[in-house]
Amino acid sequence: MALTIRCFVCSLIVVWMASCADVSPLGADDAGVSSDGLSTVVWERISSGTSRDLMSVHGIDVQHVWAAGASGTLLSYDGFNWKTNHSPTDRDLNAVFAASKDQTWAMGSLGIVLHAADGSSWFQDGTFPHSNDLLGIWGSGPNDVWGVGARGLVVRHSGAGWQQSYTPTGIDIVALWGLGANNIYAVAPGDVFWFNGDSWRRVYNSVTEFTGVWASSSEGVWVVGRDGSIRHYNGTTWKVDHREQGVELVATWGRDQTVYAVGKQDGVGVILRRENGQWLSERFIEKKPAPINAIWGDSAGLETWAVGDGGAIYRRSR
Repeated sequence: MALTIRCFVCSLIVVWMASCADVSPLGADDAGVSSDGLSTVVWERISSGTSRDLMSVHGIDVQHVWAAGASGTLLSYDGFNWKTNHSPTDRDLNAVFAASKDQTWAMGSLGIVLHAADGSSWFQDGTFPHSNDLLGIWGSGPNDVWGVGARGLVVRHSGAGWQQSYTPTGIDIVALWGLGANNIYAVAPGDVFWFNGDSWRRVYNSVTEFTGVWASSSEGVWVVGRDGSIRHYNGTTWKVDHREQGVELVATWGRDQTVYAVGKQDGVGVILRRENGQWLSERFIEKKPAPINAIWGDSAGLETWAVGDGGAIYRRSR
C-alpha cells in the first residue's frame, strides 16, 4: 500500500512539473505568444485618481512620469503612486513632455503651453493663437522643445522663449518625434513631414489619416493611422508593415526594436506590440479596457505605461 501511495504522489508531481514548463512568466519580455495568437503579457490598471480622459504620457525613468488630459488634468508618478498636480488651466491638455525631472511641458487647446520647473508646480509658459490647438510635443532636451498643432502651427523653445512658424501646407499637424534638433518627423491627416534643420517638407502622402509617429533611427520610422495601418520607413521607402482590421490607432511609441501602437476597437482599448517582426495583441487584466490614447516606457524596459479615456492608466512591468 505504501508503495502504491508513493507512486501516485510521484505521478502528480511529474504532471505538475510538466504543466509548469508550458507556462511563461507574465510580464517577461520574452513571454511569447499564447495559443490564440495573443501576447502572454498582461497589462494591469492602476488607480489614477481622476475620471477625466488622459491624452498623453511621458517620463524620464520609473520614478518620474507625467500624464496630461482633459480640463487641464495633470498627474505625476513617483515610483509608487499617481498624484494630481495643481493645474493653472481648465483647457484640455493634449500632450506632455519631460526633458528632465525638473523640466516638463504640457500643451493643449487654444494654444496654451504650461511648464513645471520642479516637476509639479505648473505655470503658464505661453499662449499662441486661440484658433490653433496644440496637439503634439517632443524635445531633444530642455533647450529644444517643439510643439505642433492646428493649421500647421509649429512652435519651438530654444532656451530663450518660444518662436512660432507654420508648415507649408497649413493643415493640422497632430504628432511629432525627432532623432535630433535637425531630424524631426511630424504627421498630419494624409501626410508625413520631415524637418532637416532648415525647413519642413512633405516626404510621404496617403489617403490614410495619420495619428502618431515614433522613430528609433533614420531607418526605423513608424507611423500609425485611424484605419489600423502601421507604416515603416527604412531610410529609402515607406511600406505598410501591418494592418489591424477594425482597429483605430491613435499613437505609437517604441523602445529599441520593440514598437507599440495603441487605440481602440468598438470602444475597447487595444495595444499592439511588434516583437521579432511579428505584431501581437496585448492582454489586459481588465475585461473591457478603456480606449488607449498614448503610451510611453522607460529606456531600461522596466515599466511601460498607457493612458486612456475615463482616467484609465495601465502598466506593463517586466
